[in-house]
Amino acid sequence: MLLGLAFAVSVIETVGLTMITSYSKTHFLPTMLGAMSIYGLAVPMFIYKTLNYAGIGTVNFMWNIMTTVSMIIIGTLMFGEKLDRLHMMSMVLGMSSIVLLYFAERYA
Repeated sequence: MLLGLAFAVSVIETVGLTMITSYSKTHFLPTMLGAMSIYGLAVPMFIYKTLNYAGIGTVNFMWNIMTTVSMIIIGTLMFGEKLDRLHMMSMVLGMSSIVLLYFAERYA
């Protein structure tokens, strides 16, 4: 449940960040208003639910790494940002650390 809720926060935040990035390039106001709604309503609700399964440090770490990895991928695919080997290695290490932290929480 912890990973699923942290993933949900990550997906919602990724959508919000993608909308903000899109707004920075297009200045289409509804995009920014949508991002503000996501950050103001959905993210706090899912964080609240996630905190029933782990502490804020664990939750924050998991969701930030997931969001960072997803934004690197979206930045590459949607916005033409460059991806090199160091980025790839960072993503693998980040995802590995989530797995380790999940097991640390589960079996602690």
